[in-house]
Order: sequence, then structure tokens, then C-alpha cells
Amino acid sequence: IVTSHPGGTVIKSGDTTTSKAIEMVGSGTPYALYVITDNGEEVASGEYNGSGRFINRFDNLEIREHRYELRANASLPPTSVWKVYVAAAGGPLGPIPVSPTPYGICLSPDGNRAFVCGFNSVQVIDTTSSTLIDQIPVPLKEVSWEMAISPDGARGYVCSAAGALTVIDLVNSRYITDIPLQSLLIGIVLSADGAKAFVTTWGGNTVVVVDTASLQAIKTIAVGRNPRGIDISPDGTQIYVANWNNGGFDGSISVIDIRTLAVTKTFALRIPAYGVAVTPDGRSLYVCGADGTQGAVVQIDANSGQLLRDIPVLGNPRGVIVNHGGTQVL
Repeated sequence: IVTSHPGGTVIKSGDTTTSKAIEMVGSGTPYALYVITDNGEEVASGEYNGSGRFINRFDNLEIREHRYELRANASLPPTSVWKVYVAAAGGPLGPIPVSPTPYGICLSPDGNRAFVCGFNSVQVIDTTSSTLIDQIPVPLKEVSWEMAISPDGARGYVCSAAGALTVIDLVNSRYITDIPLQSLLIGIVLSADGAKAFVTTWGGNTVVVVDTASLQAIKTIAVGRNPRGIDISPDGTQIYVANWNNGGFDGSISVIDIRTLAVTKTFALRIPAYGVAVTPDGRSLYVCGADGTQGAVVQIDANSGQLLRDIPVLGNPRGVIVNHGGTQVL
């Protein structure tokens, strides 16, 4: 039995709590030895008392998932496993069940809703309660990748692996139409006024420009091979496209002028580029990718493409964002 401390509220495995201290009571064989680990690190050990019980309290818990495993008499696998999500006061944290294959996520302009792209639907999450509140059907039987939302929060534009841009009504939670484009659509960003959508076509090697009023493609812009991530400058004049190229040991960034709808610059990179994010001041780009053996996030000058920093990271990063203050890159 696990309870919050103080208060004594029972916490079930998988629950979220804002309490920074918990009390754990266990029962087993009298005088048997036991060990408790939290995410693999030993946090308590001892022996059951003569009544076959133990009590341990854990204070100053970090805000994160805690996975406790109890092993009695050095048992392997563990005798029991129990998880709790310690959250900051003010809102629940932890996993939110959604349908399989979630690929993309974006926030409504007011931040009150999160929209998760997956297979055959867009799922709507209330960010205050951290609960799934709606699912908007996407008729194409394919995975949806990334999504953009109109500045007024009324419409969503969803990239489909079936080669179409799906338009949905976010006010009434309904499908509107599909705009046939080409190839595998992955990345999307809207112009500052929401009048144009810029969509990357993996395998098509283009960015397709869609007029959001007529729902028609009005321009196809050739960029590098296998474009994926896309972002817009803070002043709304430039589009930056991350080109994965062939996935070898190089990539590139294509810079598109929104007024002319033409590529004006191309920056060579040492890594296949998968995601790109512009800093709030518009001076730098952060690009993520991997060269086959090492993941990296590189910072380059947004005007010249000059390399400013090369930061090794784990794995094969596929997305990157910069916080509003420009102080953190995720």
C-alpha cells in the first residue's frame, strides 16, 4: 500500500500525485530481506519485521515518473512493480492514452487543447485536465504526420501519408475535405496570416504551397531531397526547410522567400537534417539529425548558414523546438 505523506491518500500504481513524499507499506515473509529500487537505483533496503511487514517513507521526490521495484530475498524478476507520476502543483502529468501510432502534436493558439495526429484520426486533449476529450475522424486510412492550426484556432491542416492534406473543422470536430497533393506529406507550417500552408513532400523533394481560402495548391517549390521539418521566421518572411537528402553524411536547409515563393539560399550541413526550429530573435536555426552513428543538434546562422555550435545527442532526433525565451532547445 502506498499513500501520500502527509494526508494518507492511497496512491494506486500509475496514478499522478503532487505530493513530494510517499509512504510505502509492504507485507511478506517475516525477517526476509528486501530491496527497493526507483528507476533502477536502490533507494531502500532492510528486512520484514516479525509480523511480515515493512514501512518506508520517501521524501523530496523529483517531478517525474518513479518506477519502484520491490525484490524480496534478491528475487529476479521483482516481487512487485509500482509506478507513480509526481507532478508540479497545478496540473496532472503523466501518460495520456491515445490510439496507436501517434506521430505529430500541436497546440491550439490559446494552449488549451493539444491535437495528436495518428492513424485515421486526430485526437483532442484538454491540456488543463490532461484528458482525451474528442477524436476527429480522418477518412484516409493512413498515418497522419504533422498538423498546423489556423491563427483563429478554427481549422486544422493535417499531413497524410496518403498524399493529401486533410482539412478539419476544430470548432465542430468534423472532417471538411482532402486536398490531393503528392508523395508522403510530413511537415507543415502556416504563413503568419494563415493564408498559405507550406507542406513538405518526402520523396517528392518539394514544398507545396496551399491557399487556405480556396483549398488549392498554388505553387510547387523544388527543394533538397526528402524534405521533412519546416519552420517560419518570426517576422514571417522566410521559410526554412530541413532536407534529409539521402540519409548519408550530409543534409541541407532550403530558405524560401514567402513573397516570391522561391528558394533564395541553400545551407549545406554535415548531418541529414530531420527537424528545424528558428530562435525567437530570428538569428539562428537549430537543426537535428544523425549521421548514422551519432545524433546531433547543430546551431547555424539563419542568414549565412555558418555553423555556430555542434551538439552531440543520443539516438536519432527527429524533431526540435526552441522555447519562447530562446533559452532552451528541446
